Amino acid sequence: KAAAKRESAQADWHDLRVKLAMLAAAYEVSEDDDEVDRRVAEVCERVERPEVSEFIEASRPEVAVAALCRRWNFPVEVERWLEMADEAMEHYGFIPPQDGEDDEDDPEDPSTLRSAAPGRRRPPDTG
Repeated sequence: KAAAKRESAQADWHDLRVKLAMLAAAYEVSEDDDEVDRRVAEVCERVERPEVSEFIEASRPEVAVAALCRRWNFPVEVERWLEMADEAMEHYGFIPPQDGEDDEDDPEDPSTLRSAAPGRRRPPDTG
């Protein structure tokens, strides 16, 4: 059931997933901050072009990412780029976690640490 929810969310956010994958590729191949800025700006501009946007919408994510990597001279590491896109989408709540569990139970995520409920009090010291 969790996998089906995740797949449905990935389909709903198809274009974002492909765009994030391409941004991941741009980031990973860049050697310094200036190059990151330049490549990311180029990707953002390119994915908004009508012909690219239509291509992304009409293609499976794997096909779109592979073709755009070839076209824009990025390494064709489709699984890696889509995995990085999924991680970002998961982080920002666009898709549910892959393990199907709620983030509330993730002990490594400091935003989910909960203090004791205000209604819980220590029993009175009768000793």
